[in-house]
Amino acid sequence: MAVPANLEARSYELTYLVPTSFTDSEASKIADEVTKLVTRHKGQVTKSDSWGKKKMAYRIKHGSSYHAEAYYTHLEFSMPSTEAQAFEKNIYLQPNIVRHLLVVAEPVKVKRTRQAAPKAAEEAEVAAE
Repeated sequence: MAVPANLEARSYELTYLVPTSFTDSEASKIADEVTKLVTRHKGQVTKSDSWGKKKMAYRIKHGSSYHAEAYYTHLEFSMPSTEAQAFEKNIYLQPNIVRHLLVVAEPVKVKRTRQAAPKAAEEAEVAAE
């Protein structure tokens, strides 16, 4: 039985670090390359946030030098689950990315307790008076 194409797509979040040895414009070009990589793997970027230059908790060796700061970028995108492993491998092979973290973005479920409902009704009655 074939799985419908819309059920194969999952939401992902990617956070990656670019060394500060690059300028702001070079870091934005790298961000464009990552976005193109998402689309090459049949994905669609839904949100992109540049968190700017931040100091890292510890120095990371990348290539022949150590980095204490990096440009942080966070992407939210959807992609077929069959493409995720190949996408992450391509991110790993990018020479300009120091570190990355790719996770499946699962929807947050809010559980409502039974005690909270009567309190909210009482507060609504008091506010109406």
